[in-house]
Amino acid sequence: PKMKGRAVCAALKEDPLTKDIPVIFLTYKNSSDDVQAEMAAGAVVHIQKPVDFNLLYREIQKILGS
Repeated sequence: PKMKGRAVCAALKEDPLTKDIPVIFLTYKNSSDDVQAEMAAGAVVHIQKPVDFNLLYREIQKILGS
């Protein structure tokens, strides 16, 4: 609570126990500045809402190496 997604992502990436968890941002924000900030925080993918579930599924497959 009271933490923005980027802060959560950055905290996950700083912790040795959670640093390897891939983070996907699902958000209405889609400016290049938002996407760059998410990637800088450690995200692997940015997907804009409303979510295209086929795209989400493909991205998850890529992350999992399937």
